[in-house]
Amino acid sequence: MDKKKQSLSSRLGTYAVGLSVLVVAIVVVLNLAVAQLPESAREFDISDNRLYSLTDTSKDFLATLDLDVRLVVLASPDNIDGRITRFLSNYDAASDRVSLEYIDPVLYPSALETYEAEENDIVVLCEETDKQSIVRISEMIEIDLNYFYQYGQIYETSFDGEGLITSAVDLVTSETLYTLYTLTGHGESELPAVVTDAIAKQNLALNSVSLLMEGAVPDDCSLIISYMPIMDFDTQEREMLEDYIAGGGKVMILCDQTDLENVNALLAEYGLAYVDGYIADPSRYYQNNLYTIFPMLATGHPIIETLPADSLALVANSRGLRSLDDRRDSLTVQYFMYTSDNALAVLEDGGMTEDRYLLAATSTESDENGGGCLTVIACPTLIDEYLLTNFATVNLNIFMNAVTNNFEDISTISVPAKSLETVYNTIPSASTWSIVFIAVIPLVCLVFGLAFWLKRRKL
Repeated sequence: MDKKKQSLSSRLGTYAVGLSVLVVAIVVVLNLAVAQLPESAREFDISDNRLYSLTDTSKDFLATLDLDVRLVVLASPDNIDGRITRFLSNYDAASDRVSLEYIDPVLYPSALETYEAEENDIVVLCEETDKQSIVRISEMIEIDLNYFYQYGQIYETSFDGEGLITSAVDLVTSETLYTLYTLTGHGESELPAVVTDAIAKQNLALNSVSLLMEGAVPDDCSLIISYMPIMDFDTQEREMLEDYIAGGGKVMILCDQTDLENVNALLAEYGLAYVDGYIADPSRYYQNNLYTIFPMLATGHPIIETLPADSLALVANSRGLRSLDDRRDSLTVQYFMYTSDNALAVLEDGGMTEDRYLLAATSTESDENGGGCLTVIACPTLIDEYLLTNFATVNLNIFMNAVTNNFEDISTISVPAKSLETVYNTIPSASTWSIVFIAVIPLVCLVFGLAFWLKRRKL
């Protein structure tokens, strides 16, 4: 090889080595630069149901946030489910008002005492309002307990991180807090867990009270709920409730017992009464059960007007209500759930009366005392846990709207949990598309393949 070729070969080799070094250097610098970007800018959410992305509800809420909020995670990031840490980093990046920090209680055990929390808690706090809320990391990923008890395996159903964190941020930055009380002492049932969770998500405090033991309605009470009492109120209790409503208070009764004297007297005082029998609706029933019905919803009522026009509720074994004609002029009775015109009130002896029946109504006092309100729901199964968890209805929305009805400055922020169920690709109208995928596409590929083969063979 002559000297010119050797020189050219040497220069080309040097150029190749230099170019390789330059490319490696660019890659290294680019990686270092990208590593400095926040995690939310380096990763894309391609998960089912946009697991790590914030919903518009949270985005709009954070956009209007005018107070600084700290998220203090009392755990090491290495010991937390990666889905949770990734979501928290996205939440932190969504607002300059939100800051995120991790404190390992193993290394700093005093942190648990400082924040009055436990390991694996997320402390959400706002120093300007001096409020804090605790979110349990264990509650962010929900599991099917029945599946676990039956098969001994953990089956994840939903991710509720966004709902819990957004509600907590709303709580610590809001000034108004309403307190609800459930009545006790009459064999009442406990509110289902899904209902108490919804109440907590709207940052409403929930306590219980016995009026006879307390001697009066608590001063901080915003609403009293009597859920499925099986025994009658005492006369003193009825009088306390009447005085409470007359003074502007709010009472909600969900009861399917029609023979409770003082309960009936309270309803009559506010222009409502039960009808005898259970309600069947031949025009709006579920499958083969005339007593499991889809109520009509009064779209003009404040409790219903925010719901989609095609919303469905489902109740079972409901009682009926009627509005009394001789009620006082200061009362305004409005129904928000009712039956079709040919519903039946069926008595135990088999007798029945056809009519349109009210299933839920509000009676508001329109006078100088501030407009107290009695809400009566004659179908307590509106919030039955089985119906709430197994049917896609607006039952819970109706109940929560009824709870917050007439509350001023109430926060309506509530982000539902995101499903972790496996999502399969399905093709609607398979009868049409199956022909395309099974016959047309394979046939087109076969024809083009055959034509290409014939063309190559002639060459």
